[in-house]
Amino acid sequence: MAKIKPKQISDLNTANGLVQLNGSGTIPNELLPPGLSGVYMDKQIHYVGELFLLESSQYWRVLDDIYLNEVRFDIESTPTGSGQTVAKLIKNNDLNSVLYTATFTAGDYSYTNTNNVAISYGDKISLAITETTSGFHGSDLTVSIKYAKTQD
Repeated sequence: MAKIKPKQISDLNTANGLVQLNGSGTIPNELLPPGLSGVYMDKQIHYVGELFLLESSQYWRVLDDIYLNEVRFDIESTPTGSGQTVAKLIKNNDLNSVLYTATFTAGDYSYTNTNNVAISYGDKISLAITETTSGFHGSDLTVSIKYAKTQD
């Protein structure tokens, strides 16, 4: 199994409440698509405070060919009111290039998707909030992205 040491990057943007963190770990090879190593990295994007419409957060520029293995959206405070709060991970700041979508209504706290998505060197991944409920929109969103590097 190849060892990959992730770069540790922290970034705080007080203008829109976003914080990004990295981590690492391992997952069994049988759970990975063909051609991946057993090492995964974990990228986190944090939106601190009440969720408001956001076309695109600061982006994460991917510096290798990777597969996203699992994305989990968690909010600390659930939305209230009618409608839904929708958070999306998008590619290259394009709202039409949606990688994952999480929909939160009153009482929803978490959404997980384990579809594998291929991402290429140089792609930019960012968070967008495209809809909000009529009441409190929900707050303190954490998006955890597990990914693995494709083998050379």
